[in-house]
Formats: sequence, structure tokens, C-alpha cells
Amino acid sequence: MNDINTTGTCFTINSDNVTLDLNGYTITGDDNGNDNGIYSEGKKNLTIMNGSVMWFGKSTYNGKGVYLRSTTNSFIRDIRAVNNYLGISLYLSSYNNISNIYISSNVFGGLSLSQSNNNTISNVLSLGDNIPVNFYYSNNNSFYGFNSSNSSYGFYTHTSSNNRLYNFNISSEFSMGVWSYSSSNTYYNLNSSNSNLSFYSYNLVTNTLVYNNSYGQIVWNRNNLTTPGNLTFPGTIQIRNGSAYVNVSALSILNSSANITFYTSDYSGQYPIMLRKIGKNGVECGSSCYNFTALDASTVVFNVSDFGNGNVSVGKIVRSKSEIPLTTGWNMISIQTENNETSQDVNVSLSAGWNLIGYSSSANESTTGIDFVNDSGSKDDFVNSSKSGKVQRNIAYLTGSANAQKYSLVGKTGADANLTKNRGYWVYANQSGNLTMKGVGGSAKNDSYKLTDLMFRNGSGVEKNISDAVREGWTDGYMWYYSAGGYDLVQNYEDLDFCEASGYKCRLSSWDGYFVKGLKNNITMLRQN
Repeated sequence: MNDINTTGTCFTINSDNVTLDLNGYTITGDDNGNDNGIYSEGKKNLTIMNGSVMWFGKSTYNGKGVYLRSTTNSFIRDIRAVNNYLGISLYLSSYNNISNIYISSNVFGGLSLSQSNNNTISNVLSLGDNIPVNFYYSNNNSFYGFNSSNSSYGFYTHTSSNNRLYNFNISSEFSMGVWSYSSSNTYYNLNSSNSNLSFYSYNLVTNTLVYNNSYGQIVWNRNNLTTPGNLTFPGTIQIRNGSAYVNVSALSILNSSANITFYTSDYSGQYPIMLRKIGKNGVECGSSCYNFTALDASTVVFNVSDFGNGNVSVGKIVRSKSEIPLTTGWNMISIQTENNETSQDVNVSLSAGWNLIGYSSSANESTTGIDFVNDSGSKDDFVNSSKSGKVQRNIAYLTGSANAQKYSLVGKTGADANLTKNRGYWVYANQSGNLTMKGVGGSAKNDSYKLTDLMFRNGSGVEKNISDAVREGWTDGYMWYYSAGGYDLVQNYEDLDFCEASGYKCRLSSWDGYFVKGLKNNITMLRQN
């Protein structure tokens, strides 16, 4: 077999159980009429493989590279469809398998399913198609692996339901188009760049599930929406292990009586989300600001109409008591772990010499409420311990911003009277021992956090994780601690076991002090619960 140039339909398959192997050759049409490269109707158990079809009906808006009509239990694999009106088209065809497809420069669509159900598609690459993949009145199809670039729209559905689409990477002008009447479709591992996840005929699109990063799923119930809007990844919506985030201020669609439904376990079971909090702008919301099902239900529904503009968080949220305002320049901070739990004593270890400690309680503490216990077990309050030379009397903290920073001493005129939450402090001990903070701790007094557990918020209410905050120039992202007479960095490793096995400090611990640099005004560091 050689390359074929044809002025009509090249192959018509009129029997069941036929394999058409193109052996790497190309079928080229004359770009005229309504011809097809390969056509079959009413057959089953076909295999079409290993070749290219091009120039069928691109100019006349009518031809197709491969066209299966009322065909079942058949395979299309390793096919290139280029410069056609439709690259590969299934009509009234079900239970077929399409794999390893390259589609490019097809006028209407690269791969089109119309009234075709229960098909499986995998590994499709599109370059420069108008609408690379489109489903019309097609249900219960599965699509694994789609990469598209330089296309007008990434994906288009019309009156199609219960389709599952996995591992999409789209870079195009509009990206994923979910158009009128389509409902109950799911998208797993969706990544789009230079584009929006766009919804058209928004009042007709219901119960569309959007997955991101395999961590969970959010259903948008759009029946009551009155204003259209776009979803972008990442941006207006993010899903992470244990939490989901919706930037309401960037989504005008979230008004009226719009609902969000959150599913607490993902399709793979690897990253189950335990939904425990719902909040706005980092503050936990009580039942007065939303209506929802039980938070431990497998499907959680809550209403966002009362939120107004702001950032809605579900799952792990950032509480207001965990907010740490940063000045420009250096900040001495501590990571608060308490939530108004103050019934337990807390012991903070001191070595001989300077110690950078943190104060991690919501309850303020004066130096008269602190004991010092040396390694021999000798105990006295902090004031008397300073008089006896065990510790220095002054506890210092950093104030001011930029080039006007200085140290102030707790209890001195014009300074803080007490140790307060989220501050770091310098304490000098002449001998090693423990500071005992009386009745300031709770059940979470010894918690620790990864750097990736931190969020940052600017003055406009926009929240970023630490990596994005560095890219925005809000902070340099470094957390310095003091140990054994020198400074070192907390390491930002996602794999904590590897990090700690390598001998690094890999967590931010409560009751430790840290230096962090603010690079812009009105930046707040947030600890996620």
C-alpha cells in the first residue's frame, strides 16, 4: 500500500470484523464536497489504525477524515487527522475505543461525538484545531489524556451528561467550554493556562463537577445564577490536599442563591478531604452566614449568597486568630497554635546563652506569670530568677519597619506589658533550663507546620501560598531560626521524612521564634488550621 490521493471517499467498510491497517501511509482528499477518508455505517468489530487522513471537506465545511455512523465495538487508534472539516467523527456510535490520536487544523472539530454513548477515548493531542473535542447529546463517555494548544476552545459539550474526563492540559484562548444544557460531567486533573474555564449559557448548565489535582471535587449548581462568569485554574478556584478555596470577589457568578457542593473524597482515594471548616477571608463562619449539610457528610452543600465579596474557604481554613501582620523589613514572629484553649502549662526549653523563642498562645502573659526551672530542678519565678543571675531580666522583641526597626523590652515604659501571641522574643539564660508559661496552652500546644501550610494575604484580601507570595514580591519566603549561637533556615521540603532524615529543621514549631522578611506593606501571614 502507498499514499493515496482521492477525489471521493477513499475507504467504505461494508462488513463486520474488518481491520484497516494503513501501515503509516496517508490518505489525502481533494478538499471538495462531502467526502470522507474512511467511512462505515451499521457495522461492528472494526479496527482502523496506523495512518493519516487529511484534506477532506475543509473548504466546503462538510467532509470528515474518519466517519463512523451507527458503529459499535470498534477501535480507532494511531490515527493523524489534519486539515479536515471534522477529523474523526462518531455519530450514533457506542462502545467504541479511540486511542493515540493526533488532530490538527481541522475547521470545526478534531474529534466529535454526536449522540454517541459509552465510548472510551485516550491520549489525544491537538494543535491548532478550532474546537479540538466536542460532545453533542453524548453521555457516559470516558476520556483519558487530552493535550491541546493554540485552539479557539479546548472542549465543548452540548446537552451531554455523565461524561468523565481525566488529565486535561489545555492552553488556548478560552480553554474548557461547557456550553448549554450540559450537566453532571466530571473533569479530573484539569490544568489550563493562558485561558479561562469558560461557561456559556450559564443558566442552562447544571451540576458540572470540576476536579483539580486529584484532591477533591466541587459541584457548581448554577440553576439560580443571574450573572455569568469564568473559572480560572489556578486563581479563582483551587483544590489542595485537605482544603478548597474559592475567590468570590473574582467570580461575579457567585451571587443570588448560588450553592457550592463539596465532595469530601476524591476518585482515587489517595487524598481524602476531611471537610471541617467553612470560612470567609480566613475567618471561620458560623451557621449564621451559610446554610449547609453536616460538615462530616460525604457530600457537603452550603450557600454562598450571604458571603458577598471575599474569599470562601472550605476544608482547612485560616482563622483570624492565626493572622500575623508583617511590616516591611524583618519580623520576629511565632506560629500560634492555640484557639482560645488556655488550661495547660507550657514549657519552653532554654539553652545557656541567647534563645529566640516564640509566644504561641491567645492569652497574654506577663513576666510575673513565668517560672524558670534549671536543669537541676531548681524553680523560681522569672523575676527572682533574674535577680539570682539565672536569666537576664529583659525579654526583647522587634518593632518598627524597614530602616526604623529597633528592639523593645517587655514591661518597660512605652513597650508591651505582656508577651503576646505570634511574637518572637529574645531571652538570655546564664544556665540551661525551661521557662514555664502558666495556664496558657491547650490541646494543640505542641503543633508544628510545614512552610507550605502558610498563606499570605495582601491589603486587597487576595491570598497566596508561600511560593506565589514570593513570586508576587510579598516576602522572600525564608524562615530563619536561631540555634547553637547561629542562624539557619527552615527547609521547604514537601517530603518531611527525607528532610528530617537529612538532619534539617523542616517544620515551624509552636513556641519557637522565627525571623521572616516582609517586602511590601499590608501583608499578613496566615497559619492554616
